[in-house]
Parts: sequence; C-alpha cells; structure tokens
Amino acid sequence: MDPFDVWIPFLLILGKCYSNVELWGGSDDSLTETGRLQAETLGKDWADTHIDHLLSSPLQRAHDTAKALSSHNEGHSEIIVNPLLEERRFGDIAYRVMQSNALPLRDRSPTQDGESMNMVAMRAELIARMILREYAIELSEIPEFFLKKTTTDTPAVLPDGVPHVVIVSHNGFLMEFYDKLYSWGREHLPTKSEWGNAHW
Repeated sequence: MDPFDVWIPFLLILGKCYSNVELWGGSDDSLTETGRLQAETLGKDWADTHIDHLLSSPLQRAHDTAKALSSHNEGHSEIIVNPLLEERRFGDIAYRVMQSNALPLRDRSPTQDGESMNMVAMRAELIARMILREYAIELSEIPEFFLKKTTTDTPAVLPDGVPHVVIVSHNGFLMEFYDKLYSWGREHLPTKSEWGNAHW
C-alpha cells in the first residue's frame, strides 16, 4: 500500500527552543519566548482546521507546541504522544562533532547513546506503518482537490472524508519521515526537505 494513495499527513515542526539556538537538537528542553509565540500563532492560524489525529513527540518542546494547537483548535484534539517521534539522539559528544562538521555517515551512530540516520529512518517507517494501519482509509477515487493541486496554503481547505493526521515532531525526524514516504518500497532516496520552526 502506497501511503500517498490513502492518506495525507501534516508534517509539523515545533517552535523555536533553546536547543535550536545552541545548535543542539537532541535535548529535552522548553520553547523560548519566540517559540511559544510561534506555537500560539500557529494554533490560532489552525483554529478552524479539522484535525482527526494529533500525534506528538514526547519531548517537552514538541508537546508544548501540540498543546498550543489543540487548545486553539475548535475540535480540541486529543494529543497522542509517541516516543517514536522523538528527534534523533545525537549522543553525548554530538555537539563537538557538529561543530567540526564531521557529520557521520547514514549508518554510523555517534558514540555514547547516539543514533544513526538509518535508525531514525526505521522509526519513521514504523510511524508511517502505524498511521496506515490505524487511520488510513481506502478511497475509490482520488479526491478532485488533489487532482487540481498538490499543495495548499492553508490546511483548513483539505477535503472531507480524508483523515487529517497532524504530526508534531522535530526537523531531523521529519526529514527522515518525508524521505521514507517519498522512497516507499524502494531504497532510501534523500530529498531536500527541511522545515523551519513552526512550519508545516
């Protein structure tokens, strides 16, 4: 089953946090004042967006972003926390590695509890399969909306009858998730996907 045939997720990255400022993505820290404002603004912008399922990383900054979405949304979606949505674990020495620009190969894990990009891709595939299993629906035909345009400026205008799954996670994980969907059933094909804070 090709995930693009049966469902459409929103890939959502959280607001700015202290680890973004310090170029350190794997820690569990809170949103900055700017990040809280970004999350609140996004929540207000999505107030009338239909959300069937709201999935969040358990890291504090992602969960706080998901709470802002849920609190402003007219459906007040329940937040489903899933540890598979966490950011890549860089390990204790990753900051020094990142500073030296000596980024590891896809299959190499940083020492001291680090995680390779291939390991993140495996988590991304598990999440994709879980979403397909639990939320996907079979459609007899592609909704006309998707035939006319492949992207939208606002999630509020997506067609009825298609489950709207919102994923609040981190840039590193979401890049691998998008690549996994793009490469579905094939060898990993890297894309240039990357999101800024509070982007979708």
